Amino acid sequence: WSSLVSIAMDAGFLVLALPVIAFSPTMTWLMAAYAASRLAALLVAARLYVPRFGSLRAVRDRVLWRTLARGSFPFAATSVLSLVYVRIDVLFLSYLSGSATVGLYEAATSLAVRVNVLAYIVNLSLYPFLSYRFAQDRRSLRIYTARAIHQLLIPGFLAAVVFWGFRPDIIALLYGEEVLRATPSLAYFLL
Repeated sequence: WSSLVSIAMDAGFLVLALPVIAFSPTMTWLMAAYAASRLAALLVAARLYVPRFGSLRAVRDRVLWRTLARGSFPFAATSVLSLVYVRIDVLFLSYLSGSATVGLYEAATSLAVRVNVLAYIVNLSLYPFLSYRFAQDRRSLRIYTARAIHQLLIPGFLAAVVFWGFRPDIIALLYGEEVLRATPSLAYFLL
């Protein structure tokens, strides 16, 4: 069910974002498409989970909220600190090497994040299956994890070859030819 919600969320954003990009490529409309896809995912989740858990309603149980806050604190702190860490390294790099290096670093980081979305989608879709297998038999989790990693190595290697082979074209597609001309070190590295 979690995978279905994720599919609805990501596919909904793709379906909404493509017309937005084609007809009105502004950030406002893109964020509206993003919000609408998240709302669609919430509706799909409600449709899937309400028959099992009952109707959704706000609860004023302080013990429950305190338990949730305590349990989610490590994840929330990690999310916040990872954002702070990314900005701190940019500040240090700017101080040590200047703005041109920071621009190159930001472009490379942005590209890595965009490529990493593919791995994120695959991993996120595997989590419910692995959780289910872990609940059935804890020893089988290693077998399924190893099998999944083995099967993901083949497309991962092919994707790496494609990204390496077409790196100047990908940079030009995502950022434009101006980026390659504006940063000679990036063009040197890519060519």
